[in-house]
Amino acid sequence: MQRLHHFLVLVAWLVASGSHWDLVQTFAWGKMIAAYSEDLPLVEAVQETFNPQNLCSMCKVVRDAKEQESGMTQAGAKPDGKWLLVLPRPQPTGIQPPVSTGIPSAVEAMRPQWTPEPSLRPPRVA
Repeated sequence: MQRLHHFLVLVAWLVASGSHWDLVQTFAWGKMIAAYSEDLPLVEAVQETFNPQNLCSMCKVVRDAKEQESGMTQAGAKPDGKWLLVLPRPQPTGIQPPVSTGIPSAVEAMRPQWTPEPSLRPPRVA
């Protein structure tokens, strides 16, 4: 069960950091290398894969998605990595706090009372 939690945290981190697009891009490059290597030697297939003029449809989708995400972060708040959480001020509810009546509350009545130490001395060894 703990492995599942670790895996889900890893997936959430990857998605939150935008790394899922890197995984899709890596898959697209692998697919392109496999396709080019059918007709070309491996070195030329890798060169053709990373040539900016030879973008496949997945590469274009990843490029557009990354540009859209970077545009959204630039349009937002300061890019220093700090988040500001603004909460509204609490509104008065009209409920007054309880008034002390001198009677101990149920929690205080259940608390163990202090007892003094026993007056007996420990036994002496002869």
